[in-house]
Amino acid sequence: MLTLRAERSEETEGKHRSEFRYGSFARSVRLPAGARGDQANADYKDGILT
Repeated sequence: MLTLRAERSEETEGKHRSEFRYGSFARSVRLPAGARGDQANADYKDGILT
């Protein structure tokens, strides 16, 4: 099982509105049989987690 946890905090610069949701979340994903968690890696760039 792979569990992802993250938190987004609000950052304000000037007087503008943001429609993003803020707070924490967690998701769990069942890995395929034979997957090796100790060899897993991830990358987060431009709002996309791969």
